[in-house]
Amino acid sequence: MTTEGLQPQDTNSFEQREMLIHANGDEIIDPTLANEEGIPLAVQNLIAGMRARKNAQPKTLSEEMDELRHERVAAERADYLASLEAAPHTESESEDAIPVYQPNPIQGQLDLGGIVLPERPEGKRVAFGRYLKYWQYDMFNDHNKSIVQPEEVAWMVPERISSILFATRGKGEPYPDGLYVDGVLLNQFEYGLIPRSPDALGKASISKTLGDNDVTSEVVERAQRSRLHTFESRLEALDTHGAKLKERRELIIKLQRAAHKPGYAVGTPEEVKPMFAGAWSEFTNILDVLHIQRNWDQEKRQVAETALLMYLTEGKQSDRVQHWSQMLELSRTYLAARSHLIDVRTKELKELLKVRNVS
Repeated sequence: MTTEGLQPQDTNSFEQREMLIHANGDEIIDPTLANEEGIPLAVQNLIAGMRARKNAQPKTLSEEMDELRHERVAAERADYLASLEAAPHTESESEDAIPVYQPNPIQGQLDLGGIVLPERPEGKRVAFGRYLKYWQYDMFNDHNKSIVQPEEVAWMVPERISSILFATRGKGEPYPDGLYVDGVLLNQFEYGLIPRSPDALGKASISKTLGDNDVTSEVVERAQRSRLHTFESRLEALDTHGAKLKERRELIIKLQRAAHKPGYAVGTPEEVKPMFAGAWSEFTNILDVLHIQRNWDQEKRQVAETALLMYLTEGKQSDRVQHWSQMLELSRTYLAARSHLIDVRTKELKELLKVRNVS
């Protein structure tokens, strides 16, 4: 580019709008010209060219995600503003009304100056970890932590509890004293329900029917019918209770899966609440079994329940979730063992029903 024809600035006039040529051949209008905002037209053209070149390049994944996020935020804001317009506003009764002092909102809350927001929709899914916090606040309303010593909380752990629920013995040795059936410690109801020996159960029924009566063909026939009736009624009771145990075990398994991913939403509060209720019901059943086996008084039983609750709810969130997972695993195993006992005794009773003669 030559400099011929170019004059010093003070000799040029604005009426003579000369064209300056860039090295790349783009023409830009005299830089002394500007728009209403005071931005020289040369700068405007440069910005326009940069934008055109940027738009011509393919967008990166990060840029596309940013655009989608901006669009989503804009849509949510539009919905929020629409809800505010639809919501009723509270107005003062008169302009001379004395203003009432309102405390500042807690950090994180939005002060809308009396605007009533639409209610949060029901059925929002919650995660295990989040619901656990609500659950523990409700539970501690009925428990006093001051009655528990640290060593009592340390005692109430799944490993120690398991060593009591499941007894081991050497070959030819008896099980420990207590309500054990095949090495599984049961509560009073289940100990009376699950026969140690179905054959002995039938013989006991026959003996009770015979009593001190003379042994006649009619009495023996009545005793056989009594034996069969005992088996049939016991089978019905075992089937009913076994179904309840399996139903509770399914709830425990669902809650176990939720505890493995405590940050993932697993269901609505209405769906999660029965899982926690079923788990706590099984936990208290275990405490009832320990209550009888350890010969606790009522005060000690309350201390044990509070200690277990503290074990499940104190410490860091990761510790609480881990403790819940361990206690759920113990409960699942204990339920499976009792269900197995019922299945085995049910099979044995059905086999004995086939025998109609007094042995």
